[in-house]
Order: sequence, then structure tokens, then C-alpha cells
Amino acid sequence: MSAKMKSVIFIVILCVICSVILTFGATFLKIPQERNVLLDRQVNILQAANIMPAGKINPDQVREIYAARIAEFWLGENGGLVAEMPDRNHILHVYTVFDATGQNVEQVVLPFSTQGVWGPIHGYLALATDLDTVTGFT
Repeated sequence: MSAKMKSVIFIVILCVICSVILTFGATFLKIPQERNVLLDRQVNILQAANIMPAGKINPDQVREIYAARIAEFWLGENGGLVAEMPDRNHILHVYTVFDATGQNVEQVVLPFSTQGVWGPIHGYLALATDLDTVTGFT
């Protein structure tokens, strides 16, 4: 077998091995990545609402505070509530922040996206219940 043929076979084998490793890594890490994206969203919503405790906090505490204080709603084109998210382009995801008792709505958190100079900018804007006063921003 010629040296050129050995080089081609080596390159093909190396490419196959690398692609298998990358595919396994991407598949194996998909669930932790989705969990971290959800956690990051929850942290940002809590920070916008100014109810994120100071200092280091673990993911379980974030999930617990989020579940106790935040409710998610989707508003359709006509302003009514939508049971599930059918089309992201025609709905608004709204987060309501309840007081410590869980009885009264304190704030409304709205997600936003806009185009920045170097790419898209995503964030959350918290408003008081009068919808005129900005109470937080991330």
C-alpha cells in the first residue's frame, strides 16, 4: 500500500473517531445544557424582580424560590390567555411575581429581545402592577 493511501485511510479513520466522540458528547450533554438554560432564565427573572437572595445560592434554592413566587402565562394576539405555546411569533410570555404569601401580584416581568451592535440582546424587564414603574431589569 502506498504512503498516500495510508495517509488517506488514517485521515478517514481519525475523522470517523472524532465525529463519534463529538456526537456522543453533544448527545450526552444535551440534558444538562437544557437544565442550565432553564436555570439561567429563572435566575434572570428573579434578579429582574429583585427577589434573588444575595450571596451564593444553589440551583435547588433558585428552583424553590421560582416555584413559590413566579407564575408563567402566555398572552395571545388578542390579549387573552393561551393554554399552551403554539407559535412563538404570535404570543407574549409573561411572568407574574407574587408576594411572600403567594396571594398578591407584586410585579410583572416581561422578556424582551432586540438587535444590538454585535448580535441579539435578550433580557427581562420587571414592572410594578401599575405597568408604569420599572422595578428591575436584567
